[in-house]
Amino acid sequence: MALLVIVLGLQENVGTDYQSYYQIAEGIKNIGWIEARNETLFVYLVRFTQRFSDPQLLFVFVGIIQMTFLMFIAREVKQLGFKLHHFFFLYFALSLTFFNQFNIIRQYIAVYIVVYAILKLMSGRTFLFILLVGIAGLFHNSALFMLGLVLIKRFIEKRYSPVSITVLLLVLTIVSSFDLTNLWVRLLSFTGYANYIMGSYFDRMSFTGIITKIPKIAVVLLSANLINHEDLDECRNWLLNMSYLACAVLILSFSSSVVWRFYQYFDLFLVFPALLLFEDRSQKHVSAFVWLALLFILVVKILLIPQGEYLYNSIL
Repeated sequence: MALLVIVLGLQENVGTDYQSYYQIAEGIKNIGWIEARNETLFVYLVRFTQRFSDPQLLFVFVGIIQMTFLMFIAREVKQLGFKLHHFFFLYFALSLTFFNQFNIIRQYIAVYIVVYAILKLMSGRTFLFILLVGIAGLFHNSALFMLGLVLIKRFIEKRYSPVSITVLLLVLTIVSSFDLTNLWVRLLSFTGYANYIMGSYFDRMSFTGIITKIPKIAVVLLSANLINHEDLDECRNWLLNMSYLACAVLILSFSSSVVWRFYQYFDLFLVFPALLLFEDRSQKHVSAFVWLALLFILVVKILLIPQGEYLYNSIL
């Protein structure tokens, strides 16, 4: 974890938001717009950083918070009986969480807290879930939308046929190919994100962006259709259903960038179907294929055609 904090904390000009946050920590850029969003804990973090007269420390402190909650998440994963080396491989190779956090750092503090909160909701600790989501909302208020999971909790607890889910996601893919701008405008007009309506947040995801997401969905559906559902306990079934929900939100994000921002809270749950597949010894050949395919894609993204957050630079 310490190594990950170092990597995050020593980043230099990674992603599109680095300079903006650096200037906020430096005191050059006004933080009033964040205060207006009531993201109080992030404001306090900036104020604390400014005491040390080194703006780079903001990324160090953010990394410490993020990796602390990743450690909590990993502990929950281990207690469920999954192997941590499988989890962390998928964290880097299947989920986008590690690489995306170099860019939207404020939201990713909230993302890690919310993912941990969802694991607590899974175990029936609803009050702790609400408390943690409330804390996450003080870093990035989009986290508060995740309180809606309490309302659909009983649906997440049910068991679904992977074939039915696959068909449903295919239908959703067709739906997302249409112009859904009016739908997102109507939904957001009742929220604090109404000011985003006239911006670029409603642009469709690029064709290249969509194509690069297809393998993620394919791994989830392949794994979900191969694992033995009769052997799944309540927690594993919950995690599988969260991965389905993640795929659904990911597909909807093809139609609008604003949905992509909300998808970040679901992304890490994509790893669990593959984790379930990896622990099934009768599927070791398929598991090896998935492992090698994901490793190949990761190498291509990092070494062959790195772009955006994959172009890592260090202050060293």
